[in-house]
Amino acid sequence: MDTDYEINDDHKIFTEITYVDYQSNGESTPVFHTGNYIEADNAFLPEATRQLMTDTDMEYFNLYRIDK
Repeated sequence: MDTDYEINDDHKIFTEITYVDYQSNGESTPVFHTGNYIEADNAFLPEATRQLMTDTDMEYFNLYRIDK
């Protein structure tokens, strides 16, 4: 809502009023670092992944999981 009031030729008063009412409901899942990491010598790693880790000098990678 905007309103202008002219007091005289040189002066004007201006008002602006804004009201917002906002509510939000959402669901989110926090991510926690549990310290799980997979090393290159893990027996369950696919050979292609192990080779990629070897080629790039990657000793391990962190494993995260999000459950809903």
